[in-house]
Amino acid sequence: MVVMLLSAIPMAFSATPVAAAPTYNSIESSDTVNTASNFIPGDVLQKEIQKILESSDKTVRLIVAPDKEHAMDVYNVLKKLGKVDPISKPEYQFIVVEMPVSKVEALQDIPGILHVWKDRTVKLEEPVLLEEGIEAPSKDIPVQPEMFMSILTINAYDAWEDYGVYGDNVTVAVLDTGVDVAHPFLQVTLDGRRKIIDIYDASDEGIAQLFNVTAPVSGVITVNKNVTLYMGYYSDLYYGHPSKYKNYTLTSYTVGNITGDAYYLGALPERYFDMNFDGDKDDVYPVLVVENNGTYTAYLDTDMDNDFTDETPMGLFDDTGDYAVFNETLVTVALARVHIGDMNNPENMEFYVPYGDGDGYAMFMWDAHGHGTHVSGTIAGVGLPDDPVFYGVYGVAPNAQLMEVKVLPGEEGFGRSSWIINGMIYATLNGADVISMSLGGGGEINDGLENPEIFYVNLLTDQFGVTFAIAAGNEGPTTNSVHSPGDSDLAITVGNYVDNERESYWYGVDLGVIAGPSMSSSRGPRDDGLLDPDVMAPGTDIFSSLPMWYTVLEGNPYYYYGIWSGTSMATPHVSGAVALMISYAKAHSLNYNPIMIKRALEMSAKPVSGTPIDQGFGLIQVDKAIAKLEELSQEPTTYIFAGTTFTSFKNPIEEPLIPISPAYVDFNGYFQNMFGFPYLYRGVYIRNEYPRSVPVYFYPMNYVEGYGLNYTATEKVYKISTSVNWIIPNTTEVVAGSLTPGKFFINIDYSKLQESRTYVGLIYIDDPETSYIDGYVAVTVDIPLNKNGETHVKFSDTEKPGEAKHYFIKIPRGTKELRVTLRVPADANGVPMGRTKLVIARPLGGVVYDGVPGYYYVGANPAGYLYEYTWVVENPIEGTWEITAYSSTFTKYWSGYDTSHYEVEVSLASISIEPELIREDSAQPSNITVQATVSNNYGDFNASVTGYGVGKMDQSYAMVRNVSQDEWDVIGTFEVDPTTYFIKFGITQSEDPNADLDLYVYYFPTYEDLLNFTNYVEYVDQIGPTSEEVFEKFMPEPGYYLVAVYGYDTVGYNPINYIFYYQTLGDYGNVNVDDTPFTFAYGTSKTIEANVELNDNGTYLGVIGLIDSDTDETLTYAPMILQVGQPEMYVALMGTATIGEPSTLTLQILDMATLEPIQEEVKVIINGEEYYAVDGKLKFTYTATSLDDAVFNVRVISDDYKDFEGQFKVPVKEPFAEFASENDVSATVLSGPGEITNFQAVHGKVSVTVSGESGTTSIVKITLPADAYYIEVSGDHVVSYYIVKGQYAQYLFVTVRFASEATIEVTYKTSYDIMRTMYTTWYLLYNSYSRKFDELYEKAIELGADNETLEEALMHKELAEENYSIIMEKYGVPLQPRIQGIPYIRRAYLHIKQACTILEEIIEELESS
Repeated sequence: MVVMLLSAIPMAFSATPVAAAPTYNSIESSDTVNTASNFIPGDVLQKEIQKILESSDKTVRLIVAPDKEHAMDVYNVLKKLGKVDPISKPEYQFIVVEMPVSKVEALQDIPGILHVWKDRTVKLEEPVLLEEGIEAPSKDIPVQPEMFMSILTINAYDAWEDYGVYGDNVTVAVLDTGVDVAHPFLQVTLDGRRKIIDIYDASDEGIAQLFNVTAPVSGVITVNKNVTLYMGYYSDLYYGHPSKYKNYTLTSYTVGNITGDAYYLGALPERYFDMNFDGDKDDVYPVLVVENNGTYTAYLDTDMDNDFTDETPMGLFDDTGDYAVFNETLVTVALARVHIGDMNNPENMEFYVPYGDGDGYAMFMWDAHGHGTHVSGTIAGVGLPDDPVFYGVYGVAPNAQLMEVKVLPGEEGFGRSSWIINGMIYATLNGADVISMSLGGGGEINDGLENPEIFYVNLLTDQFGVTFAIAAGNEGPTTNSVHSPGDSDLAITVGNYVDNERESYWYGVDLGVIAGPSMSSSRGPRDDGLLDPDVMAPGTDIFSSLPMWYTVLEGNPYYYYGIWSGTSMATPHVSGAVALMISYAKAHSLNYNPIMIKRALEMSAKPVSGTPIDQGFGLIQVDKAIAKLEELSQEPTTYIFAGTTFTSFKNPIEEPLIPISPAYVDFNGYFQNMFGFPYLYRGVYIRNEYPRSVPVYFYPMNYVEGYGLNYTATEKVYKISTSVNWIIPNTTEVVAGSLTPGKFFINIDYSKLQESRTYVGLIYIDDPETSYIDGYVAVTVDIPLNKNGETHVKFSDTEKPGEAKHYFIKIPRGTKELRVTLRVPADANGVPMGRTKLVIARPLGGVVYDGVPGYYYVGANPAGYLYEYTWVVENPIEGTWEITAYSSTFTKYWSGYDTSHYEVEVSLASISIEPELIREDSAQPSNITVQATVSNNYGDFNASVTGYGVGKMDQSYAMVRNVSQDEWDVIGTFEVDPTTYFIKFGITQSEDPNADLDLYVYYFPTYEDLLNFTNYVEYVDQIGPTSEEVFEKFMPEPGYYLVAVYGYDTVGYNPINYIFYYQTLGDYGNVNVDDTPFTFAYGTSKTIEANVELNDNGTYLGVIGLIDSDTDETLTYAPMILQVGQPEMYVALMGTATIGEPSTLTLQILDMATLEPIQEEVKVIINGEEYYAVDGKLKFTYTATSLDDAVFNVRVISDDYKDFEGQFKVPVKEPFAEFASENDVSATVLSGPGEITNFQAVHGKVSVTVSGESGTTSIVKITLPADAYYIEVSGDHVVSYYIVKGQYAQYLFVTVRFASEATIEVTYKTSYDIMRTMYTTWYLLYNSYSRKFDELYEKAIELGADNETLEEALMHKELAEENYSIIMEKYGVPLQPRIQGIPYIRRAYLHIKQACTILEEIIEELESS
């Protein structure tokens, strides 16, 4: 229930913890105005408020995505309220509108808007430049220009030959910079059909405004009219025009005998391209369009002499193939569209002419950059016999036809999101089978939610069945560098492949380049863990077409080709490959869809060097992809939407950093909005924390022809498996389907991930009824060099030319300096043994340093030898940083070495603190003591302990406010001093839940900045399409935070009431520390503590830390989350462990009062290792290495319950139920990356050979018989071992450290061996005494021994012979020991020995008497 208050009275109220939007059950007003002391009411700042309003834009250009049901309602209202761009297509959920902010109020009656985005600028990624000192291949006529090498590399030639497929009946849309329609490489297919069949300018570059004029008189049309020309959105931003509009006079024009039913004169300005090469962009070219019986012919006055009679007539290019050429510059222009009046345009709805004055417009096409022409040639070019450059050269799909859509106009390639989306929709609706997009880029965050292009790529792929091939980007070689729209879930994301054959060909020497991703090729994964790129294709030094005007610009008649590099050049190879696949499918009536095509490419790709985040599934192989497509077409297509709720990107109080805000999911989350799925991180990405167990969820979907993705009809069992042995699912079968999600856990065995690098494995989710694996979830783990907290690390490594290796360093909180040194050693002659650089990136992927200034590489350089370089990062943010080493493709060229040798040394200067987050619980209000340990690896200084807080996280101040449509409610300013450690501002519970109110926060460092409204930061990431918005910041910068709410859509309420709430947590004086200054010496540690007063139930947040007592600089800190009076949990651990085998144990987490499972995700720490439990249950894997009870120290952390701490014991059993014999001897690697490559076991001896990475360790369990004795272990790489003796077997645990293969030799004796020894001994003794008896007996008689003694001796001899005879009768040869014969031989021996003893005694007695 919403509680209405009629006045804006602040109040205290309870809210949920920081991570969630508040929920209010009841709010009580107070007679006392209860506010924080640092709050400044908004009415004090009216002058400053006015400045904000004055500086705000009066209009806004928006991309609006309505739902299908209300699309036309929304469109019709927007058409009345603003200027709807003609690119809008409401029936396809795409409207672009520029409207005054003041008119937004009229939206109050229109339901059904799904998303609203601000239209943003996109910049073409230029081709990758050559390394400094390297000359490009000659631009003379190339000798056999081997674009053909690409065709062979990806097996496209094999597809031509083996499958007879060349791309027939397929249209590829190229969304790029336009095209030179006159280029000889882009004229015809192999069988003579037109190559380019459709051109369209989705930007504003090619627009010529038209004005209806009277018929000519004596061959002259006289206008004499002043008009306003639209110069283009980017005209004044990047191209030097003084304004977006230009006054121009239409005068008199000679048309001669040009006849028609209607005449239109207009003008085409040089917006973004100097078409006549006169050094400026000031020229305006008159345009004549003549209509005859509904057919348009255009004339472009290229020489600007107001005479059209000497110009080339152009019909619509799509119909005629006509084009005109600037004679001096060879710039080619073609007519794409003519639009007259407010008519129903074939590709757009009704609209008002958007480009200023006029009765319509003509749209022209050219390529002002060359990028679009280059990629078009790679896709489908055909070299003509009379072409001295391109004869014998072919694109990947030479019989495919091209649709050219300009979205990135001009020399610089700036475009708008709306242009790109419009181009995507245009291509889809006009018959494109494949859409090729060699464009993209972005900021540091790449989680698949960055912008609307991602949403529309997914929508068009899903609902219209078009396949997108999109460039990964040129921001490598570091990870997390694939950006939008290439990181769309359903697109084929393409990386840049390079190999030695191609590079050595172009540069004439053997470069020794390793086959794999190029340096610049962007790497994955996405920040949410999705695996990118998907595949690779050749993209380095790619030979293809450039506009003919390059020959004039460069003064070289053969310069109409370019040898360019980048993922832009790789993408058209994949687009052409997809064209061949679709062509084959169409020719053979195969079912196909974008999901199937992407899967076929991935499953048939060839892995090369690098991990899956570098290359995806590898280099495409077109012939194998066609074969795989043919297999997949026989079965239904399943798509698995899967992921996890875990992310390792968190702030200091463990709140996720991605997505940036819920608004990004609301705006751009395709699967969330279209199917109602919850937000999931699409992969398991482990980087900043290292849990042993995480949950995985999945939703199986079917791709239905003509409809797209849909829920599966029924539930069924899906099989779970993995591609690597370090990912261990807790089950092999999961039931899912329809609206039921699948859920399971994976355990990570970090003992197998010991080296610092990126490890990637796949979790397979498979419908056993299909022959293919239906889906997967990638697991990416970045292991740091200093995983044990080291502050200094040094290592050496090698790389092949063109190879990149990723290393990681964990930066603790309180680090003041990160110092990274790269060294390349020199040989005896002083020549560096390689050429390597480092690229250093922040935890989310933003690059801080790339190479060496002036040299770029350490080692052999054209600028001279550089043996060492050090990069220093001051005050690096905490988290796991990346250090990528990349060795130049010209390493061998400059140094002479096939391999680059290097050493990396990393040092951290820090004041670290452990734990970095303190959590304590108290059953009731009390004083508690918290402790932390600070370690000084920075230097000697004077320090003081500081502590401030604590504030209640579950209590905020609130007030009822109101705001009107299109107006601001400025709430006020909040002062933040250095002791303020948390701020939170939010809006909630508007009168109508359909309202859209926007929460703005402005930060000013000083009060003077606030008063003058200068030097401020505007925070807008929290803004979404609802009235539930929240902004929060831990450890905010000191200064002033101005908070205002804008009435974007008040749905008819003027004003509308809502609740504003806030938290500012600072020093409340209830954290007591000993702040006496002390000298903190380098290399020492100190325990610091705070006594905290907790006066009430609730959840509190505070901070304890260390400051420099001389400067008051904060050196390090740890947040404290303290809970009082929370309900308790009941925790139980169930299961039994088996020694030496992975055992699954289950931890149950229940509400103590109800004994119901706790329905939330909680963190569990077991013996110091992190796990995540969901819905009250955690299944984890444990391998016992002792028969003693396994002891588990368990801590369960929850925001809603008192944290649990306890110890559990689990019994450990043996894997045998009876005595193990030598037939049961075995060996198993229990931990570490080792693999057993040889195992031999013979009686009394075991030999085990284990291979593993040098420097790593493994534990090997060897099972021996229960009766093994005298066990000895040897081996060069054996570090230690111990033996566990069980009831049924013995278990030998051996630790080995690898330098090469490790061999473990084990020897032992069994009971059989011991008994055989005993038997043989007694047998020999028996025989010895038997021979001795006869001698003694004769001597005793001789000496006169009495008969009684002799008879006694004979009795024992007879007993001995009797037992010996039994052995002969039962077992044959006495010397063949049998366990059953031991008692008899022993008795025979004892009796004969006794007989001899009797005789010896009597003889001794007689001889002495």
